[in-house]
Amino acid sequence: MLEKYLGTVTRWIETRLQGGRGADGESGQRKPQSPAKQRRLQVHHDTLTGLPRAELMEDRLDLAIALAARSSCKVAVMSLTLDDFAGIAESRGSHAADRLLQGVAHALESCLRNGDSIGCRDLGQGWFMVLLPALPRSDDAAVVAEKLRRGLESPVVVDGDETHVRCSIGIGVYPTDGADAEAVIAAADAAMGQARRNGGNAYKFMTVPDTGAAYFRWPTGWAAQ
Repeated sequence: MLEKYLGTVTRWIETRLQGGRGADGESGQRKPQSPAKQRRLQVHHDTLTGLPRAELMEDRLDLAIALAARSSCKVAVMSLTLDDFAGIAESRGSHAADRLLQGVAHALESCLRNGDSIGCRDLGQGWFMVLLPALPRSDDAAVVAEKLRRGLESPVVVDGDETHVRCSIGIGVYPTDGADAEAVIAAADAAMGQARRNGGNAYKFMTVPDTGAAYFRWPTGWAAQ
């Protein structure tokens, strides 16, 4: 029920940002969007990938935290960056980098559950943000993180060529790592930076669920910090 309600309110946020009336019983009967509304929509979504920009993702996170505070659920934020993106962009050019980002965005979206969101942080650096609302347990985020990591093991086809990419994922959890969106995002960013500095192609919680110790997940197993 919570995920269904969250999805309804998320759609209301997006409609509000478009200048609409929200999910109030008429959400299924949307009128054709005017050029002005389409421009407002573009402000909140990346034109290359169609993913929500940071502002919209932060709105969703604020909402997810408010709901989690009432229901004793957890909320996880993932800071995900492509380990090899800078080198690919430099060697193959901006057009190939753009096609790669589109392919990666599609691959990552296909790994998410209903109610989850993926958006942009800084696509020029190959940097994404993932929001997992309404988690019964913090370590449920590990299942999704591993699915995202494995989802990029298959090569992305860019202009007919197979391109292999890896990712580093940092995970911040409400309320363990912070009481508001800013703190949880900062925790996810810090964990991502540590995962990347330790070789990448891994995900890392800022704090291990139930133990209070930081850890990494490598393809070969767990490594305590």
